[in-house]
Amino acid sequence: MSVMTYTWNNVPGHVLAKNVCDTLRKHYPGHWWKVNVEEKQGVVYIFHMILSPIYGYVVHIKDIGPDHKVIVRAGGHVLEAFGMSRGKASREAVRNMPRDFTGRRAFDKGALVNGS
Repeated sequence: MSVMTYTWNNVPGHVLAKNVCDTLRKHYPGHWWKVNVEEKQGVVYIFHMILSPIYGYVVHIKDIGPDHKVIVRAGGHVLEAFGMSRGKASREAVRNMPRDFTGRRAFDKGALVNGS
């Protein structure tokens, strides 16, 4: 009996990025996601374009399984770092988000990484 291991190592970056983005859109409809795959570093950066195109979440490619649970958790983590609830996007919630002294949306900086 052979055991098959699931890996994204042989999948081109653009295919992985599309799969990750599709998963985020399915679980968090209406949100604007951006996904960067850094194949050489073996990581995927997940950003929310409305909340912050700079600060996001990093997932190691080797940790992404066929169920994409780690991707769903990462998307939820990004939303919660900005005080948003998981689920469908709400314009009202984004409009009423707290802002810092510069006018940018306030968030838990310890929860996200600067991906710029």
